Amino acid sequence: MDDVYTAENLKVMDSMERPHRPWRLKYEGTWPNDDVEDLPNFHREIDDIFETMPELPSLTIYFEGGRSVVALRDFRWNPRESIDLSIRRVFHEHGSVLGISFPAHLNRPEHTATRQEPNWSPYGKASAAILGRLKRGEIGAEEAVDRLKELSAPKDNPDAFTAVRLWELRAEKP
Repeated sequence: MDDVYTAENLKVMDSMERPHRPWRLKYEGTWPNDDVEDLPNFHREIDDIFETMPELPSLTIYFEGGRSVVALRDFRWNPRESIDLSIRRVFHEHGSVLGISFPAHLNRPEHTATRQEPNWSPYGKASAAILGRLKRGEIGAEEAVDRLKELSAPKDNPDAFTAVRLWELRAEKP
């Protein structure tokens, strides 16, 4: 089995395009030196951790000398917004569609998107408003969490609570 990981096979694996995903890996912090930042195997292993654990919001990597780097998902766009946009298009283009039902999944309750509420999550519209206020600086992370808790429990609306934590991590960067 060890012969599978030859230098030639690793080059081929590196050149293969990964499946499209709505995020890329982002690092914030201070690297100990330029060598670590340029190691493709290091980045691939960290990337694989995030691929294997989709619920993981971030990792902190500690180096000798007291330096550290936070690895996190950097969403180029909000994937949940693109789902909501697709739902809106279905309703717009197909007048006979009355609803789209999303079954209960993990901690999320069952929800039906309608023309009046075209969101994949029962908390989608309200969460987006809270997160928008956080992003614009109108409220702080603590207030955003409090408002989300009023709306739903973290187990019911994990994406919104993860978004607040990622926002906090960005604010904490050195």
